[in-house]
Amino acid sequence: MKCSVLLILLCACALYSQEPDALHPGPLSDGSTLLSTGWRVNPAGKEVLVGGMPMTSVLSPDGKFLVVLNAGDATLAKPGNAAASLSVLMADTLVEQSRVRAPDAADGTKFQAWKGLVFSADGRRLYVGGGASNTVYEFSFSATGALGFTKAMRAALTAPGPNDFIGDVAIPPGGRLVYAADLFHDRIVVFNPQSGAVIDRFKSGRRPYQILFHPDGKSYFVSSWADATVYQYSTASGQELNRIRVAQQPMGMVLSDRKVPDDSGRTKYRLFVAAANTNNVYAISIDDSSLMSQTDVLDLAFRTNLPFGTTPTALALSPDQTKLLVACSGINTIVVADISESRSHLIGYLPVGSFPSSVTVLPGARVLATNAFGDGTTGSLSMIENVLTDKDEAHLAELTDQQLALFPAILDTDVAQRVDHVVYISQETTVGTTPSPTAAKLAREFVAVRNYAPNTAKNADAVYWSLAGMPPAFTRLAPDAWVQSGKLEGGEPANLVGAGYLWSNLASAGGNPVNYGLWTEKTGGEAHSKEPSLEMISDPDYPVPSDTTISDADRVRRIGEDLKQWVADREMPNLVMIRFAGNDDAALGSLVQQISSSPFWRQTAIFVEGTSAAPLLVISPYSRGAKLDGEFYNSSSVLRTMELILKLRPISIYDAAARPLSGAFSASSDTKPFLVQ
Repeated sequence: MKCSVLLILLCACALYSQEPDALHPGPLSDGSTLLSTGWRVNPAGKEVLVGGMPMTSVLSPDGKFLVVLNAGDATLAKPGNAAASLSVLMADTLVEQSRVRAPDAADGTKFQAWKGLVFSADGRRLYVGGGASNTVYEFSFSATGALGFTKAMRAALTAPGPNDFIGDVAIPPGGRLVYAADLFHDRIVVFNPQSGAVIDRFKSGRRPYQILFHPDGKSYFVSSWADATVYQYSTASGQELNRIRVAQQPMGMVLSDRKVPDDSGRTKYRLFVAAANTNNVYAISIDDSSLMSQTDVLDLAFRTNLPFGTTPTALALSPDQTKLLVACSGINTIVVADISESRSHLIGYLPVGSFPSSVTVLPGARVLATNAFGDGTTGSLSMIENVLTDKDEAHLAELTDQQLALFPAILDTDVAQRVDHVVYISQETTVGTTPSPTAAKLAREFVAVRNYAPNTAKNADAVYWSLAGMPPAFTRLAPDAWVQSGKLEGGEPANLVGAGYLWSNLASAGGNPVNYGLWTEKTGGEAHSKEPSLEMISDPDYPVPSDTTISDADRVRRIGEDLKQWVADREMPNLVMIRFAGNDDAALGSLVQQISSSPFWRQTAIFVEGTSAAPLLVISPYSRGAKLDGEFYNSSSVLRTMELILKLRPISIYDAAARPLSGAFSASSDTKPFLVQ
């Protein structure tokens, strides 16, 4: 027997009943910071603020200085965060000595950078991947830590296009040439730094993320972001030597030559690979013949059967190579694992800032993380001491307890309810305007969630948070150039989600989703989806939201035609996704009136994000008279609530841990239609 929405959704709410005070994003009384994602951070050790979105750091060969590459992120609140820069800090104190950038080019190309950062062997030159400028920048580096721009080495003579982007850079051991990942052309570009000229272009797997040279310098490994594969190539010719498939979104790699006592003796090296769309790091054995074979999988999750979302992105080794450090970006922590034997195991978690993007071991066995989003206002560094030796076990255990206390509860919920149909509506927010009478009426009659914020300020991230559990690392670390070129809106092979979308998971479970305008564009006079999994469920006759010359009222009329057919067929899709342009507030009221006048109304819940009337509206027969508590809700809360209604398991750890909108529904229903004024 089916039970009411109140009884269903409130079974999850009861798990939160011990939290007496409403929370809001920002600093909390216990010293931690609540992020808009609903997760808390409270970095251990020493924290240092740097520029926007620090992506990586590198220690100078003499060990005296640390250089941090700040890719820049305009969505972070602190001034100056939008520009890319290099921060030079003293390695012992982390006191910042300078912050510099290359001068803008004569053709107007601004200094841009993203991930690539490497010193020459003698420490007198620093090379920086120039991102969308399609260059590798060379800086001089003095004995006192002074950086000086010397030249920009261009990967092409023409002006950079939307697919020109230089990511990682690396130099072979004992070599002088600079190898750079030409990300969207799927190749490695080789520069002669003396002349600044390109001397070779070698094919690679799709979307080369990291270049890691073999210790003998004769070959290099490339993690292919889009192929779920690690390749090995000849340094001299670029010829493929080996490949091994690991898992979705392989990113950071590190190579260990330490002999493992319980190994059979054939392993010469162990290559560790972080796969961002899993909760795992993969160990690959390399023998004398360079044959690669997977030997171990390290699960990084903080409990068993956890949905994906730890997002391992970067790796480092302890000085004795018995410990592996993993930047788990999705859960804001550095994992410490024991790799002294062939089978690895977790031994601790280190609390750091939001979305650690790299991890480095400094002199004195100090662990340093670059936190791409820091405290939500600027990027930061976290430096933690005394965690890598046997005598540090007690301290590591203490920090692990601190980190585990920051993780939210994971809800195991399996419920049924009377609501069978979900209508999810997103539209552009009209900022600074007075809500229309219709929008205000909707907010009065139903539930307007006031203490609500989307998980992100980045528009490109929004759909992923709302309908895919969380954005892939590709999206979260995206520079402005990727946003502007549309690479984040479906179809990019390196931007795959970890466990599907709400609509694809529903379809796999036998449900019936339909899409009106989400991730659709018009080319050649016809509308088509930017995401392959949406193609078969998208209405080709629905006007694309980017066409603002068409009123949302016309879009509602198109949906209304299908609604009449659903009524005639006595069958409505389980999930209806709608994207409005946001140019007619009255259109929303018209759509609600039509749905609430249909025979499906009693079994329907409508969620509206991005209206000028309220950050979030919950519209349902069960939402009249419901009184939502003042707790903080976000995009993950909406997704979790829709999953409960549609009887789907959580997609990621974020929606698994999210507070559902239980209070937005009451036990009784009021099925009278909504009437537009």
